[in-house]
Amino acid sequence: MVNALFTPKRHPESGIFLFRKRVPERLRDLVGRREIKFSLQTRDLAVARIRNLEELARLECESAPKHAPFDDM
Repeated sequence: MVNALFTPKRHPESGIFLFRKRVPERLRDLVGRREIKFSLQTRDLAVARIRNLEELARLECESAPKHAPFDDM
């Protein structure tokens, strides 16, 4: 079964795959938009899936707290 949450979306006209991620409501004022969307610069589904996961990991790392939760122990 395919997990649609992490499947890149294909642009209907160009065929280029896009990364799309909804911004949580509590962060919309900080980010300034409802959705993060950009090109993965490929028409190859296998490459797009890898790039999609890489970009998702990069965004999650950037938005994570800058300290580990157990630093003060």
